[in-house]
Amino acid sequence: IPRDMRLALWEKFLFNVSNNTVAAILHARHFYFQKIEAANRARRMVLEEAAAVAEAMQIPVTQELLDGCMFYSDAYPADGYCSMVQDIEAGRKTEKEIFLGDLIRMADSVQVPVPICRFLYQILEAMETAAAAGRKEHIRKTEYK
Repeated sequence: IPRDMRLALWEKFLFNVSNNTVAAILHARHFYFQKIEAANRARRMVLEEAAAVAEAMQIPVTQELLDGCMFYSDAYPADGYCSMVQDIEAGRKTEKEIFLGDLIRMADSVQVPVPICRFLYQILEAMETAAAAGRKEHIRKTEYK
C-alpha cells in the first residue's frame, strides 16, 4: 500500500490523462510513445497542465514523478492500444470525462488555465460522435515498423 494514497492516485491519473487522451487522438499504438518523440512532446504538454492543477490542489507532484509517467508505456507491447483507442475503434464513449472532463472541472475550481486539455476534450468529443455514427474516416490506420 502506498504511503501517500492520494499522491498514488494522482500519479495514475496524470499518466492516464496524458497517455490515453493523446493516444486516442493519434490512434496511437504504444509504439508511438516508445519511439516517436513528437508524440511524447504532445503527451508532456498535457502532463504539465495536469501537474499544474495538482500543484494548485496541494498535491506534492515532483519532477521525478512526472518523468516517471513518461516511461510507463515502455512496459506495454509495442503493437498494443490503450483503452481509449479501443473505445474509439468500437464506437463507444471513451474515458474523456473521467480524465479530461474531471481535470478541466478541477482546473476551473483552482483557477488554473488548461487550454491544451480543453482543446483535446473537444477533439475527442468530435471523434466519439463520428465513431458512434459509424464514420471512422477520421482515423487513419498506419502501421509503423
